[in-house]
Amino acid sequence: MSVVEIVSFGYLHAAPPAAHLTIDLRHHFRDQHVSPELRYMTNTARTTRPSL
Repeated sequence: MSVVEIVSFGYLHAAPPAAHLTIDLRHHFRDQHVSPELRYMTNTARTTRPSL
């Protein structure tokens, strides 16, 4: 049986951990703080729900 370990990390904090495969999902899971129109909204606002 194979073992899969999923690790979350930040490129700004350090280099990614050693791995056989690293997949960059930043494009698919956008941080709402990157978009100026969403920055000051909370997760209860309807406009932020698609980005959560």
